[in-house]
Amino acid sequence: MGSSQRLTEDKQQVIQILNQITEINPNDLIISRIGNVQKNKNETTTSRNGGPPRERPIKVTFPNSEQALFILRNKKNKISNDIHIGSDKTRIQREYFKQLLTKLNAEEEKGNSNLIIKYIDGIPKLIDKPVKKSCNNQEN
Repeated sequence: MGSSQRLTEDKQQVIQILNQITEINPNDLIISRIGNVQKNKNETTTSRNGGPPRERPIKVTFPNSEQALFILRNKKNKISNDIHIGSDKTRIQREYFKQLLTKLNAEEEKGNSNLIIKYIDGIPKLIDKPVKKSCNNQEN
C-alpha cells in the first residue's frame, strides 16, 4: 500500500472516530503516523511490555486548542475500548507524572489507599479520594 493511500485511509478512519464525538471539518486536521516505517512487511512493532504487535500511532493536529480539549474531555463517552486518544506530553510532564505515581504507590504500600491522581487545571495532583455521599443520610 502506498503512503498516500495509507494517509487517505488513516484520515478517513480518524474522521469517522472523531465524528462520533463531535462534528469535525476534515480540512482543518493535520494527520500523520508516528514512528518509523517497517522495512519489511513481515516486521511488526511490539508493545513496550512485550505484548501483541501494534500499529504505529496516528498523530492528529487540530486547528485550535479548544477543539483538541473538547475531544480529550469527551473521548470516553463515545469511543470503543480498543481506541486510545491522548494528548502529547513533554518529557518533563511525563517525569512529573511518574514521580506522582511513585508517591502514590509508596502511600498505598504504607496502607494509605485513599489517594488518587487527579488533573486539576491540566496539572496532575495527588489528592484524597472524594467521599461518596450516601443516599441513606436522612435527618431525624
